[in-house]
Amino acid sequence: MKKLNHHFFHSYCIVSLICFINITAYAQDEQQIKPTILQSYAPSLRFEHIGLNDGMAQASANTIMQDSKGFLWIATQGGLHRYDGHEFKVYKQTPFDTTSLSENWVWGMAEASNGDIWVTTEGGGLNRLDQATGTFKKYIHDPDDSTSISSDRAFMPFQDSRGDLWIGTFDSGINRMSPDKDGAFIRYAHVHDDMTTISSHAAYWFSEDRNGNIWVGGNNGISKIDPETDEITRFLFDPDASEFYGAPSNVLDQFLDPDQPGILWLATGNGLVKLNSLTGDHERYLIASNEGDNINPLNFLHQVVPDPDNPNVLWVGGPGTGVSRFDISSESFTSYRANQRDPNSLGENFVTALFTDRSGTIWVGTATQGLATFNPGAVNFSHLKNDPEDDQTIAGGIVWGVYEDSEGTLWVGSDLGSAGHVLTEFEITSGNTNRYTFDPEDSTTILFGS
Repeated sequence: MKKLNHHFFHSYCIVSLICFINITAYAQDEQQIKPTILQSYAPSLRFEHIGLNDGMAQASANTIMQDSKGFLWIATQGGLHRYDGHEFKVYKQTPFDTTSLSENWVWGMAEASNGDIWVTTEGGGLNRLDQATGTFKKYIHDPDDSTSISSDRAFMPFQDSRGDLWIGTFDSGINRMSPDKDGAFIRYAHVHDDMTTISSHAAYWFSEDRNGNIWVGGNNGISKIDPETDEITRFLFDPDASEFYGAPSNVLDQFLDPDQPGILWLATGNGLVKLNSLTGDHERYLIASNEGDNINPLNFLHQVVPDPDNPNVLWVGGPGTGVSRFDISSESFTSYRANQRDPNSLGENFVTALFTDRSGTIWVGTATQGLATFNPGAVNFSHLKNDPEDDQTIAGGIVWGVYEDSEGTLWVGSDLGSAGHVLTEFEITSGNTNRYTFDPEDSTTILFGS
């Protein structure tokens, strides 16, 4: 046993209670948050699965959205699904019914300001669902009308803070519709050698920054659009890159860090990229090493979402990736993949979508296994137990207090009854353990019975 000054032990007992209340608020106030065992230790995830047996009509989950009423909406290749936590309501195309969904292959959803649901499809253009009546209004490409939607292969809808609706397509750029001009679209096309146009013919997920600029990823970098002037700026555009889905130059999704203006985290065809839009500089983080020009499938990412509780963590997913947790502080990934021997693992590694709902649950969309969910804040249990044969474990007895200091060291106070108290110091990085206890021959040790 090691010796510890009794003044420290008294301070530890008092401060530990205060710190348990304030540690979260303190960490959020720090601009540079230090990684600790409680903040950055990768959890052991337990996935819950929802699929065909639970009422899904089709087990692909292309994208996921939650509306203002709390309903989850899932875009599948077999219709639009609404989930209330217990059962699904499925909207499908009905032959000869002009008020039904235009196409069963659904790519994305967004909620309109009045509660209607915008729905994009693979070949049926844009739909608007009136939830009160269950009927759809369709917006279809008309080659003779330049104000119609530019393509019926529409990927994602997005409504900005002005109320304008933005629609990305797979092959004909971007469409923008003002709320007072229903059915009349302004088109943003791609011209390869014109840097004032968007970066590719394909347009994927949209985001809006604090200045009202619209960001959209494509097959060759990401574009920023100023809605007031229509000025367009390309980032990560490679004039020599081939524009196709799955290329290293793809930027599919982005997360704009609210605490760092100008910083975007990008899900790309070759890893997670941190882009400084103020300087144009970027850093690339790979889940696995590539072999020359051959991109490791683990590095092809579809989406990136922030952890609901930990600002130091991002979650990514992709068609070969499964789900991976990125620790910003250590710049390291922890991957979670399908394991046939573990029913609580991910159902498959082809992840199409990630979405964090308002409860903090993260939803995972897969290509053939429906949905999976996990709670990143409630599954991280790491057991530290006493082993009488090993003095490098925590002390036995009743644990009355646990405190993590600024260095990431864990302090555990144990009550051994008549034998007194033991304070265990556990260094998470090294695994080393020190114990401090009362020694009647040494006045500098902790007090007996403290």
